[in-house]
Formats: sequence, structure tokens, C-alpha cells
Amino acid sequence: MGIVEFQNVSRVYKSGDHEQWALNHVNLSLEEGKFVVILGPSGAGKSTLLNLLGGLDNPTEGTIVVDGRDISTLNNNEMADYRAAKVGFVFQSYNLIREGDTIEIDNKLTLHKWSAKVAKVVDFELGVYVFTSQKTLNSYLEKDEDYYNTVFSDNEISGIDERFVSTVVTKDKVADSAKQMKTLMASLIVMLTAVGIICYVIVMFMLTKMVIDKNALNISLLKVFGYRNKEVNKLYLSQTQWIIILSVIVFLPLQYFLIGKIWPGMLNSMSGFFYFRVTPLVMAIIVVLGTATCLITNMIHVKHVRKIDMTEALKNRE
Repeated sequence: MGIVEFQNVSRVYKSGDHEQWALNHVNLSLEEGKFVVILGPSGAGKSTLLNLLGGLDNPTEGTIVVDGRDISTLNNNEMADYRAAKVGFVFQSYNLIREGDTIEIDNKLTLHKWSAKVAKVVDFELGVYVFTSQKTLNSYLEKDEDYYNTVFSDNEISGIDERFVSTVVTKDKVADSAKQMKTLMASLIVMLTAVGIICYVIVMFMLTKMVIDKNALNISLLKVFGYRNKEVNKLYLSQTQWIIILSVIVFLPLQYFLIGKIWPGMLNSMSGFFYFRVTPLVMAIIVVLGTATCLITNMIHVKHVRKIDMTEALKNRE
């Protein structure tokens, strides 16, 4: 038995009463350690076969066994683990299209194919899309020249029968929707902010307390040698305070940059997209809150430092 086994595997695409068999009862066995090349004309099912093997699609019928495991029965989480552990991908359509190239659009449902020349390649975070004129699109879809599915316009469009108007979206309506979303999310945002601040205060308090507790003997000795509480605070609390404040100022932009990079990947499972943005005002508020939290924590620990008696040095020396 090979490391990869396709047993009577079929993949059928359906559109109404029409069926397109991309794979028709395929049986295949691949042995471990060998290089395999899959050849065939366009539309023969090469990509479909690789998608099934890579866990990107599920067969209509049949069984796919990889390394002794039937992957055709895996759920989404198990399939994700399989792809992460067993599969490597080199996508044929990922960043390999350049301006001037000619691409072929193949509709497996209607069996229609079109060729188009790439005029420009742009970044579009929602996925891989082809943008074209309404006239060209209608010719691809074999529709009348004035056919449209959705129309976006900066200006009011007249001359359209109201029966064909689904909705009219204006700037005010979009703003109202955003306000409603903000109202719905406000309580959650406030709660998350409060929890974040509380966690930050607890962490700050515990870290500073650990510094003081571990240096209780040294603090006691400093008092024995004539250092005042104010001077001890400068040595142990002020330095820690400035390190934390500078860390917030330095790492906050870095965190913003990193989150901005991974944000599109975090929304891959969503059908929509919204941008991640933190205004300079919010950045400033975060720095102020972090600084204030640090100062309040230090004020609490000033009392802790005062309570460390000079006799602590003698107790520890014994």
C-alpha cells in the first residue's frame, strides 16, 4: 500500500441540473520517497486532484488515504492539523501574475472559457479578484450589454426602474450603520479595556513587588549605611518605573506594526473585511494610562520599602 491512496475518488461540481465531473472515479497509489508529476490538458482535473490531496477540498465520493489515515472524513480542525503537519503548498496563482500577462478564466460549471490581458495588478486584501468593465463582464457571462448585478456610483443614478433597485446606500446610511455597530460594541470594548488595565496593574504590581522582596536584604543594608527612604526608592523603584514607561513608548508602535501585518490573516475566515487602525490620540491615551498605572504602583510600593526595617539585615545575616 502506498503512502497516498485514492480509492474510487470523484469530484462533481453541480449547477442546477448540470453536473461537471472534474474527477471521475480515480484510483491512484503513490509510493513514499518518489517524485510524481501529474500531466494533462487544461480542465483535466489536475488542480482538483491536488486540492483534494492537500485538504483544500472534499471528494464527492471515494476515499483518500494519506500515511494510513482517511483524510476524506476529517472535520475542519483535523484537516487544518493535517495540512500543517503533512502538506506543503506552492500556489500556481499566488503573486505569479504580471501586467501584460494573458490569463484564462475557466468556469467549470458552465464549461465556458475566456482569455483576458492583465492591465494592472493591485493589492486587494479581501482575496484574489478580477476587476473588469461592465461590458467585458457581460460578454463573459453572455448577458446583454446593459445587464448589471450591482452598481456603485458617487452620484445619484437615474433612469432605473424602481423594481430593479434593491437598496440605495448613501454616506449617511453608512455612517449610521457604523454608529450602530459602535453602540453595540461599546460595552464590550469598555469591558475589554477595563480587564486589560486591571491585568496590567496586577502584572505591574507583582513584578515590582518581586523586585523589592528579592532585594529586601540589600534595602535593609542601605538603610543601615545611612541611605534614606527617598534614595532607596530612586535606586529600586525609579529605575524600574522609567524602564517600564520607556518600554511602553518603544514597543507600542512595534506592536501596532506587527498586528497590522497579521491582521489580514486573522480575518481570512470572515466573508468581509475591516481595517485595523489606532489613532495617535488612542496611542497617547495608552501611554498616559500605562504611565499613570506605573506611578500608582510605585506609590503603593513606596510604603512597602518604608516598612523594611534595618533589623532585616541582621535577621538574614543570622
